[in-house]
Amino acid sequence: MISAVAGIDLARFRFGGMRRWRVWKMTGAWAALATTGVGAVATILGIVVGGFLGRRSEDRKWIRDAKAEAFAQFLKEFVRLEIELREAYNVSRADTADWEAYNAALVTVSLVAPREVSAAVEPMNEAIQKMIILGAGPPDHAQYERVHALMSQSYLTFVNAARRSLDRKSKPLESLVGGPPPWHMVRRWLPPSPDGTAPSNRP
Repeated sequence: MISAVAGIDLARFRFGGMRRWRVWKMTGAWAALATTGVGAVATILGIVVGGFLGRRSEDRKWIRDAKAEAFAQFLKEFVRLEIELREAYNVSRADTADWEAYNAALVTVSLVAPREVSAAVEPMNEAIQKMIILGAGPPDHAQYERVHALMSQSYLTFVNAARRSLDRKSKPLESLVGGPPPWHMVRRWLPPSPDGTAPSNRP
């Protein structure tokens, strides 16, 4: 009788131990599966987020490069136009400016420039228009001096606005680097005024 009871207890112990082992095994399997799943999700999220941030970084770089190229091309065409209008004025001839190239550069700037840069273009165009009108009439050095000052200042304003657009930490320039030459260099090549007055000695 004792042996039978002992046998039953032993069987219960074995069965209970087996069941606990199976429960532990299943729990371990689910834990491993959960850990693997979390790791996979984290990996996928990392890929998605990394790809998103990478694309944003590439987009920002593309926009910055496009702006820099547009700004540089516009300044190049503006300077080329200023030189041609100045030389035409000096010898009292019609200009042969490449207006198509200038207008194309202007359109490109309008596509990528922020508001501050677009606003800086307006006085540059105003100076160009005044120079055209000036060149169509008799020499007027006093008026030309005012137009030249507007050209120089608007050029500098645009350059600083463009620099801030490309890099917010960029400090503004206080004087021209390139662009229209200083007035004292321009006036050396001016023809005599109809009234015989000499150009001013403004720097």
